[in-house]
Amino acid sequence: MTTQRVYLPDVRGNDKYLRATWHPDTQAVVLSHWVDDVCVASTPVGVAELSTLIGLLVGALQDSATRPVVVPPVPPTSWTSTTLGRIRQRFQPKLAQVIALRRPSRDQTDTVEHNR
Repeated sequence: MTTQRVYLPDVRGNDKYLRATWHPDTQAVVLSHWVDDVCVASTPVGVAELSTLIGLLVGALQDSATRPVVVPPVPPTSWTSTTLGRIRQRFQPKLAQVIALRRPSRDQTDTVEHNR
């Protein structure tokens, strides 16, 4: 049995997605737009027209494979330069405090008692 349903997230986010569903009884793929759990639009596409859609998708893949990926540069910032970073730094435990809170292991306890 082939996959009968595919979910494709909207690249813009916002809990939107496209759902493609195969309906063998009508020989159609239904493309439906969803926001959360609500279908806001749907378009049934007959098998005869699917080759046109497939051609578009293959062309898009070919085009994207030949183009370099351009990632906009992100300016380097220290995490302490943001408000959240300053809050984290303020409440982050100091190393000495963390060590003081650790209980000695069993080996350390035996060594301490042996040296007394």
